[in-house]
Amino acid sequence: MAKKNYTRWILLFLFLLSLTIRLLFAFQTPYLDHDSYFELRQVEHIKEYGYPAFHDELSYGERTYYFSPFFHYFITFLSLAFPLEIIVKIIPNVLMAALVFLVYDLSFILTKDKAASLIASAMSIFLPMLFANTFNALTPYTLILFLSLMITHYFIRLRFTTDRREILLVVTILIVFTHSSSLLLALGLVFYMILSKIMKKRIPTAQAEYTLFFFFLSVWANFIIFKKSFLIHQTRIFWQNIPMALLDNYFTDITVVAIVYAIGLIPVLLGIYAMYRMSIKEKNPDALSIVSILIVFGVVALLKLIPLQIGIFFLSIYLVTIASQSFVLYFKTVKNSRLEFLKPVIVLVVGLIFVFTSILPTIAYAHNTIAEAPTEDQVTTFQWIEKNTLPEHTIAAPLVYGHLITSFSRRQNVIDNIFLNVLDAAERYKDINNLYMVKFETHALQLSQKYSIDYIYLDNTIKEEYDIDSLFYIDSYCFNDVFNTSTTQLYAVICG
Repeated sequence: MAKKNYTRWILLFLFLLSLTIRLLFAFQTPYLDHDSYFELRQVEHIKEYGYPAFHDELSYGERTYYFSPFFHYFITFLSLAFPLEIIVKIIPNVLMAALVFLVYDLSFILTKDKAASLIASAMSIFLPMLFANTFNALTPYTLILFLSLMITHYFIRLRFTTDRREILLVVTILIVFTHSSSLLLALGLVFYMILSKIMKKRIPTAQAEYTLFFFFLSVWANFIIFKKSFLIHQTRIFWQNIPMALLDNYFTDITVVAIVYAIGLIPVLLGIYAMYRMSIKEKNPDALSIVSILIVFGVVALLKLIPLQIGIFFLSIYLVTIASQSFVLYFKTVKNSRLEFLKPVIVLVVGLIFVFTSILPTIAYAHNTIAEAPTEDQVTTFQWIEKNTLPEHTIAAPLVYGHLITSFSRRQNVIDNIFLNVLDAAERYKDINNLYMVKFETHALQLSQKYSIDYIYLDNTIKEEYDIDSLFYIDSYCFNDVFNTSTTQLYAVICG
């Protein structure tokens, strides 16, 4: 009992450590990352009207959304008791910090070793890209990752007992109506069944029944939600109608080294070794389920069916979980050899490698995230737009600013990063880039008239991205500087 309580206290410490580190970074900026403002608008709409804003008159001028809304209702419900601005900072970080408990439980099922499971749990705190993209983000993926580990945990338990089926059923329904990526988790379990058949491993009836239920529920739910999008985009829906030029950018300069840096060297090496050892050599069915999930997310990321960043989220958390098997193998090897006296040295070396390849990259990624968050000048400019322009006006800015315009300015944007149900997304992406690159006034006016643009937004980040000092045509009579700060400028289009 004492050992069990000791483990619980360590896990509680790891949870509080993770949450503290995350909140210390999160509150270094009063704003969320750019993409979070779409989720925030949905929460605000639910609070005011009781349902999400499926029809949006501001995004792309006017459009319709299709998405699973449970995450937004979840945040809205919590915001009834606490200020929304606090909830959106704290709750995602609580969910991510709580992964230490789930990683431990899942690792312990695989290894039956508390020490190895605690090490994996501690390592899960410092997964560079996962940490950096969730500590200051209001995103459904924080809940999806939490629910995914719960499902994996209870799915493996189905091999031994069915006493938690009710919990598994509830969690499954929640994840299906949280995000479409739940279908990939279901595919991972289907792939597990296929691999088990190939390896001639018996699949417990409870696992087979659950896998089929989860898969067909996910397919049905996604078909109901996205059937109109499928009719519009057909096979392009699998790439979320992302413009090809932008899709290619997701994978620009991506190398194996960059992926390892984003996940961490130790989780990658130990995770891959454990995948090979437990699924190929020992054919462990519990490890095989995690290997199957890893393979599915790795393949769909390489096929660009999901952004690589999202693929790395899932690869990171599942690799660090299965890496616990490598620690058990190491403990056994050292114990049964004459090298036990080297154990402290090896632990120290691995610890130092982890510091330099996981902890320090996590801190570096986090600082970059803070630097890329909306600045005071940017928010001031967008708020000025709301107070000093007409409701029907359209603001031109690069894609990344789309949700800031609709959230802070309450004005129409030309483009944002949600492309489903937008017929001319690729054309808009090309044109908005050209608007910042063209040298002649006539071309700029043509683009402005095409999208009824009333104002063009510019800041130092845009100048750096497009390698310009200012808009080439800005000295023209047709473009008037109406507002600026030390780092931002806003130009009114007065011709056309």
